[in-house]
Amino acid sequence: MTRKLIIAALLAASALNGAIKKAEDSGPKTPPAAKPPTPDSDGMLNELRKRAERGNGKLKFDEDDLIEFFRGLLERQGVPAEQLKKAGLPELLRLMRDKNPDAFKGLGFGAEPGFAKGTEKKLEEHYGQLLEGHKPGTLTAATATFILRDAKKPADPLAFATGVRSDGWLLTKASEVAGAGELQCEIKGAWIAAKVVQMWKEHDLALLKTDTKEMPAVKWSERSAPEVGSFISAVAPAGRDPVAIGIVSVLARNEQTNGRGFLGVQLESDERGLKIREIVPNGPAKASGLQKEDRILEMDGKKPESVYMFTKMVSDRKTGDKVRLKVQRGEAIVEKEIALGDRGAILGTGRTGPDKMNSMGSTLSKRRTDFSSVMQTDLPLQATQCGGPVTDLDGNVIGLVIARSGRVETMVLPSGTIRQLLGTVDFSEKEKPTTPKPEIPKLAAPPTVK
Repeated sequence: MTRKLIIAALLAASALNGAIKKAEDSGPKTPPAAKPPTPDSDGMLNELRKRAERGNGKLKFDEDDLIEFFRGLLERQGVPAEQLKKAGLPELLRLMRDKNPDAFKGLGFGAEPGFAKGTEKKLEEHYGQLLEGHKPGTLTAATATFILRDAKKPADPLAFATGVRSDGWLLTKASEVAGAGELQCEIKGAWIAAKVVQMWKEHDLALLKTDTKEMPAVKWSERSAPEVGSFISAVAPAGRDPVAIGIVSVLARNEQTNGRGFLGVQLESDERGLKIREIVPNGPAKASGLQKEDRILEMDGKKPESVYMFTKMVSDRKTGDKVRLKVQRGEAIVEKEIALGDRGAILGTGRTGPDKMNSMGSTLSKRRTDFSSVMQTDLPLQATQCGGPVTDLDGNVIGLVIARSGRVETMVLPSGTIRQLLGTVDFSEKEKPTTPKPEIPKLAAPPTVK
């Protein structure tokens, strides 16, 4: 989530809290019905700060927390719970603006300036503290982060690039530079010609070469992948603040659709286990007779402990593989053998939903899905900021930004995958000049003896 959205949301919460308190103070003095207290914006800030300080690099405060908080506030303002049930953060902000337009004054959301300057300043200072906390971890990698452009369109940056060897080798996002007429990289204040030497299509990754010597390069982390909730930073070129800060949302997974097993259900988890929330039309689950509200007990004799575990169990199988499911329907136990379908053929390989709604203020990458190994994060980036390194709070380079995929989705290629790819490259062979073989002149035919 961007800083602007956080500030707008919390200011709106502050204003709504004030409106609620004023209404409650002016109403009848009958004892209110007992209900859990809803924290105000100051309380949220304090809680966020405490979590950041004690989290050891893990943040348990995300967009869902804000959504839950704002839904509670709007319910107290009289908005029907049913209307709020499916509302995301943008819709909640619109409802807040309708309820109290003053909440958005001074934030560029269409209202007059002058509201809650003290709170706005406090939020700005808090965001600055978070940014400063991330900056030390990016300083080393920042020296090895560069900007790419097309010399024929110099005003428009293409992407970032990450130095991987001191003798001029870099990595970047392939689809953002593939069409460049004259690719250049800014190194030490000068624009240097760069050429694409190799591409890994399944990762949308390109290896570039420049003639630069003694170029800073990153060291890819050999540690295990960061856990979900870990603080991370998207690195900017040297001398700048991090491009974005965020958390790991989903562990590394294979996103490729063609050939992977697909069942066609959306699940939710509660205290009783996994329940089918929705069934995809035309999918194997629909054809087999699975129903909404069915509970998944076992797959091939194994009990899935979480939605993630079940999804992985299915996606690790191939199209056409048969799986045995045991489900509970009411009081009955039902067993089914289902042949998995092809996700790509059923759903297509693109992101679902309109791009305008999906981007929500950021530009999406040309290619933003179907990767063989990516971590999902909430780093708020632009498409032109892909290709740079990502670090944890200790400065370990844990991956490379490979796609801005959606409103709150940025994909990162893990460092372990990058090390494996670079380990297959024979750099000395690629550095050999590719000069054409000299043409051997043809000898004239000997004269014919008559």
